[in-house]
Amino acid sequence: MLEAGVQTRRTAPLHCLALMLALAATPLPGAGEAAEPGAAGTAPPAAAPPAAAPPTAAPPARAVGDAAALEREGLVLIRGGSFRMGSSGSEAARNDDEGPVHTVRVHAFALGKYPVTRAEFAAFVTASGYQPEGACWVWQEQRFTRLDNADWRNPGFEQTDRDPAVCISWTDANAYASWLSRKSGESFRLPSEAEWEYAARAGTTTARFWGDSPDAACTYADVADLSVRRNIAGGERWTVHNCDDGKAYTAPVGSYRPNPWGLYDMLGNAWEWVEDCYHSDYVEAPLDGSAWLSSPCSQRVLRGGSWAGYPGAVRSALRLWFGPDIRINVIGFRVARSLP
Repeated sequence: MLEAGVQTRRTAPLHCLALMLALAATPLPGAGEAAEPGAAGTAPPAAAPPAAAPPTAAPPARAVGDAAALEREGLVLIRGGSFRMGSSGSEAARNDDEGPVHTVRVHAFALGKYPVTRAEFAAFVTASGYQPEGACWVWQEQRFTRLDNADWRNPGFEQTDRDPAVCISWTDANAYASWLSRKSGESFRLPSEAEWEYAARAGTTTARFWGDSPDAACTYADVADLSVRRNIAGGERWTVHNCDDGKAYTAPVGSYRPNPWGLYDMLGNAWEWVEDCYHSDYVEAPLDGSAWLSSPCSQRVLRGGSWAGYPGAVRSALRLWFGPDIRINVIGFRVARSLP
């Protein structure tokens, strides 16, 4: 559980990143709550094949014709359609804020094939002069620690230019999208939460796009697995996926198999900011795929899990939230583009 005095939004079980906080007894400001980890090494049932979603409407002819052009720009055309957002009460590790399950109609849009990489974020910083200000929380000496000298260049572990940029705040991610819009003349932005889940599920209805078993993760996602126990101080205390990909921290984007719509790293590697303000359930949520905004908006939503994600924390329906200016070395982003 989190250390006494941490500000929380509700009394439901703690989820996602708080596994790490529970291990470290180190609070992060503005963190969403998370489910207490289960027993380490418990093998779940064998993976089931991804279930097919109900048929969705065909995209406009123009959007189909643009798919190849978008691909050349590193984007994937996400065809419009309907899906069931959230998780049912029977899904393992489900949290109350993942419901009620509801049907959302999403319009066609484009989404980054990969999360934004270090090289791409570096190009933005160089070209725009933007300087992210503030410290980053990193896993160090068996706890999350706020370091003034940690940032996207120095997240506390080695990365390649093809790894996802981390230690990125919601404010940083929006600054990148705004710069990319000015540079390209197109309308780049963060995806809405509904758009993100629609794209992550990619027509499936299982807990993960590859099925319900977390232990198949090492083929599809960079998550906390057995390699963590060998390579990270204190990792022997983590609850991990029962597989081993040899990577303890982030991995170069595209290292794992994509989901059925050709998107990589939608689960694992780095949490991804979305545009929405956090709400504690989906009652009165938009049904048109748009971002759910409110005023004031002190917490923004993240999706997808990360390299530090334990089995219950890497699911298509899982939600996390933080204030827009926090930076943690498990958080990155990917961009969406509106289509005319």
